[in-house]
Amino acid sequence: MRQWFGQLRRSLAALLHRDRLDRELEEEMQAHLEFQAAENRQNGMPAAEARQAARRRFGNSTFLKEESRGVWGWRWVEVLAQDIRFALRLMRRSPTFAATAVLTLGLAIGGNTLVFSLVDAVVLRPLPFADPARLYLLATVEAESQQAMNSSYPDFRDWRAQSRSFQAMAAFRGDSFNLTGAAEPKNVNSLCTTPGLFELLGVQPALGRPFAAADGDQVVLLSHRLWVRQFGADPGIVGRVARLDGRPYTVLGILPEGFHFPLRRFRGDHDVFVPLIPSLDRTTWELSVLGRLRPGATEQQARVEMDGIARRLAQAYPESRSRQGIAIRPLERDVVSSSRETAAMLMGAVGFVLLIACGNVANLLLSQGAARKREIAIRLAIGASRGRVVRQLLMESVLLAALGAAVGVLLARWGLPLMVRLVPERTTFYTRVHDYGVHINLAVLAFTGAVSLAAAVLFGALPALKSTAPGASARFGRQGGLRGALIAFEVSLAFVLLAGAGLMMNSMWRLLSVDLGFRADHLLTMDITLPEVKYPNPKSWPDFFAQATDRVGNLPGVISAGASDDFPLSRAYSINTVGIPGVTDKGRAAFHRVTESYLSTMGTPLVRGRLFTPADSEQSAAVVVINRTMAARFWPNADPIGKTVMVARRVVRSDGGGKRIAFVRQPVAIVGVVGDVRLLAVDREPIPEVFFPYRQWPQIGMSLVARTAANPSSLVPVIQKEIWRMDADLPLSEVRTMDDVFARDVAERHFVLLLVGVFALMAVVLSAVGIGGVVSYNVRRRTQEIGIRVALGASGRDVVWLVMRQTALWMLLGMAAGTAGAMALTRLLSKYLYHVKPTDPATFALAAAALVGIALAADAIPARRAARIDPVGALRYE
Repeated sequence: MRQWFGQLRRSLAALLHRDRLDRELEEEMQAHLEFQAAENRQNGMPAAEARQAARRRFGNSTFLKEESRGVWGWRWVEVLAQDIRFALRLMRRSPTFAATAVLTLGLAIGGNTLVFSLVDAVVLRPLPFADPARLYLLATVEAESQQAMNSSYPDFRDWRAQSRSFQAMAAFRGDSFNLTGAAEPKNVNSLCTTPGLFELLGVQPALGRPFAAADGDQVVLLSHRLWVRQFGADPGIVGRVARLDGRPYTVLGILPEGFHFPLRRFRGDHDVFVPLIPSLDRTTWELSVLGRLRPGATEQQARVEMDGIARRLAQAYPESRSRQGIAIRPLERDVVSSSRETAAMLMGAVGFVLLIACGNVANLLLSQGAARKREIAIRLAIGASRGRVVRQLLMESVLLAALGAAVGVLLARWGLPLMVRLVPERTTFYTRVHDYGVHINLAVLAFTGAVSLAAAVLFGALPALKSTAPGASARFGRQGGLRGALIAFEVSLAFVLLAGAGLMMNSMWRLLSVDLGFRADHLLTMDITLPEVKYPNPKSWPDFFAQATDRVGNLPGVISAGASDDFPLSRAYSINTVGIPGVTDKGRAAFHRVTESYLSTMGTPLVRGRLFTPADSEQSAAVVVINRTMAARFWPNADPIGKTVMVARRVVRSDGGGKRIAFVRQPVAIVGVVGDVRLLAVDREPIPEVFFPYRQWPQIGMSLVARTAANPSSLVPVIQKEIWRMDADLPLSEVRTMDDVFARDVAERHFVLLLVGVFALMAVVLSAVGIGGVVSYNVRRRTQEIGIRVALGASGRDVVWLVMRQTALWMLLGMAAGTAGAMALTRLLSKYLYHVKPTDPATFALAAAALVGIALAADAIPARRAARIDPVGALRYE
C-alpha cells in the first residue's frame, strides 16, 4: 500500500511539475551529449565530428524523451493534448470543412437533445410525489366488457377496510364550483376527495393544513394559482370564508406552488380541493381510487389480495357486484402510458436524422482523407503505428462531435420555448411539460454527450480505418463504392421519414375533410352551472336556461342559441343502457339533455319526424329524438318514429337513513331522427345517441351554444354581461369556439405531424447536401477525364449523364431499402392515421417522387458545372 501511495505521489508530482521535469530532462540529455563530445575531442576528433558522433551514439533524442515521459506517467494526457492541438490546427486550415461538419452535426444533435428533453420531462422524470413507485390506481372492472371504470364509495370503503397490502387509500372525483366574493365570479374546477389524499401523496400545504375527517364538508384548500389570482396572495385568507356555489367554506390552507393532481387533466387544472360528500349507493360509480403499497408489499401480492376482496364482495352484493373485479395499475404507468409510443417514435425519427448527418460527415472525412493521403503515408512511413494515426483521426472526429454538441445544445435551448408552445393542451405531454417544465438538465447533457461520442465513432471510425489501411494512398481515387453506399444509406433513412410525414399529412387532410354532422363555423360554447343553494328547485332550472337562450339568441350578431348538457368533441358524454322492446333486450347509447333550439343551432339536420318544442314539458308525454346510427342499428328495416324505448332515470329517494339514489325504468317515445355527429372525436365513427328534452330531464349545469353572424369571440363580453343581468354571481366557464374545440381534438396529431415533418425536412436537406457533396467530389476527381471526353467530342448532355448515372444507381438502391424500411416502420404511426394504411402506395409514390426530385436538383448543380469544364484547363488540372 505504501509503495502504491508513493507511486501515486510521484505521478501527481510529474503531472503538476511537467515543465520543470522537461527542462531537467533536456539539461540532463544535453549534459550527456557534451560529455560524450568532450571524450571524442580528447581522442583526436574535430569538434564538429565529435558532436555528430556523440549524437549518433546517444540515439534518437526525441524517442528517448518520449520513453522518459512514459516512465513518469500521465503520458496519455500529453498525447491527448497533442492530438487536440493538431486537430485544431487542421480545422483552422480547413474552416469550410470544419464549419460544414460542425453545423451538420449541431443540427442533428440539437434535434436529439430537444426531443430527449421532452421525453425526459414526460416519460423518464419521476412523478413529483413521495416514493411514487408505490402509488397505484384501483378501479372497478365492469362485468360485461371487462373494462376498468370508476368505483363507488361503498366499494372504496370495503377495499380500504379489507386490504393489508395498501397502507393507505383515498378516493376522489372531479367537480366544479362557482367562486364568488373574490374579484369577479369564476367557475373553478374542484377535486372532491376523502381525507388523507395529501398525506398519501406526501404533500403538505404551503400555508395551513390539510383537512381531516372531523372538519366536516364545509372546508376547502386553495391551489397556489387561485390564491394568487383571486385573493392577491393574501396569507390572511387562511381561516376566512370563501363562497363556493353560494355556500361558505372555511379556507384551511394553500397548496404548494406547482402542485397538480391528478396529473392527467383533460378538463383543466383543479383550483379548489374539498371533502368528498359520498354517495352510499353501490351502483354510483363516480370515484377514482389511489392507494399506496405498504413497504415490502409487491404488486403481485396486491393483485392477489384485491382479487380475493372482489370475490367476497360479489358474494355479499350479488346484484351490483356479480362477475366484477378490481384492477390495479401503477400511477406512473397510467400517467405516461399514452405518451411512451409517441416519445419512442419521435426519438426514432430524430435518431434517423443523426444517422444521416453522420453519413454526411463520414463522406466529408473521406474527402479529407483523400486530400491528406500524402501526410498519412509519410507518418506511417517514418514509424507511426496505424493505431496511433487512427487515434489521431478519431480525436479529430471527437472534436468535431464536441463542437457539434455545443452548437446542438445552443440550438436546443433556443428551440425549447418554441416546442413547449407547440405542445397541445390537455394531453399528457402538456400536463407534464407545463406542470413541471422541460429543461436541459444534467440527464439531458449526459445524453447529448453520449450521442456525440457515438456519432464521432459512427462517422469517424470508417474513414480513419480506410485512410490508414495498407495501400490506402493508392486506393483513395477508387472510393466510389463506399461513398455511394453512404449515399444509399442516407437516402433510405430520408425516405422512411418522408414517407411517415406523407402518411400523417394525408391522414390530417382526411381528418380536416370529415363531415362532423354539424356546422362548426361561427359557433360559440360556454358552460353555466347554477349554484344549488340559490336554485334548489329543479323545476326552476329549465326556466332559467330557456330565458338565457332567448336573451342570448336575441342579441345583435347572434343568430340563434341553445343549450345541452354536453356537445360534440367535448369528451363529456355519458353512455347509458337503452331497452329496445321487440328488438333486443338492451342497447347502449349516449344520452343528451337539450333545449328545443339546440339541434337547429348546431346545424344538425333533421332526417325524419320532428324536433323538440316548448310543448315537450314535464306535463307532456316523455319523448326523445335519436340519431341515424341508432335508427339503422336497432330498426334497420322499419321506421323508428313512434317506437317506444326504455331508459333508466336517476332519482333521489328519502328513507330512514337519509337520501338514496335509485334508477327507475321509464318508457319514452321516439318523435324524430337527426343526422349523425362526431361525438367522441373527429376520428371516431358516430355511435347511437338519444336526445331528451331538457324540460323533461332538467340538470343543474348546461353548456350554452350560440351561432353568430360574425367572429364568435367578439361576442363573449356581450353574452357574459347578458348572463350577469340574470344573475350577477353566475360565471361562464370553458368559453371557446367550436373551431377551437375541433383544433384541440386534432392537436396531438398535428403536434406529432409537425415534429415528424420537421425531421423529415431536415433529413431530406441533409441527404441532398450529402449527394451534392459526393457528386462535386467526383467531378473534381474526374476533371481530367471529363476534359478528355469533351475534347474528343462528348456533349454537355453526355457529361451530365456521366456524372449522374453512378449516383442514380445508389439512389435507386437507397430507395429500395427505404421502401422496405418504411413498410416495416410506418406501422408505428397507425394510432395517428385516419383512413390511411401505413403502407399506402400513393403516399409512398409521392414521397419517392419528391425525394428523387430533390436528389436530381442536388445532382444538377455539380453536373452542370462539369458540363462547362474547359478541356484545355482540365488537361492541366492536378
